[in-house]
Amino acid sequence: MSFAWLFSFHSPKITSADDGDTVYNGPGLKGGIDLLKEYLYGSGIETEATLVQAIIFWTKILIIISGVVSFVAFVYAGFLFIISFANEQNQEKAKKTMLYAGIGIIVVLLSFVLTNFFIKAAV
Repeated sequence: MSFAWLFSFHSPKITSADDGDTVYNGPGLKGGIDLLKEYLYGSGIETEATLVQAIIFWTKILIIISGVVSFVAFVYAGFLFIISFANEQNQEKAKKTMLYAGIGIIVVLLSFVLTNFFIKAAV
């Protein structure tokens, strides 16, 4: 796909405001979006997305990131627990971290299930 169209913008007509004419006589925002859609048509790039689709996408991304962070925290807590066999204070810290990471994983899984349930019910 050629990107030459990025550099071949059509110059809008700009007139003086003293003449009583419009200052800008171009295609406007809608015209620019329509022009972009024409260039993107058939390229495999999706040009239309609703607000609901965007919210669903970003919600899923946030759930995935939260799940990864919770899992990493759980693994980190397990590592802390293993290396703190002689120090009871560090063992308690590792146990608490593991508990909170486990709760985080459960919350993420529950939010994943509920989100998918509501998405399927709404769509």
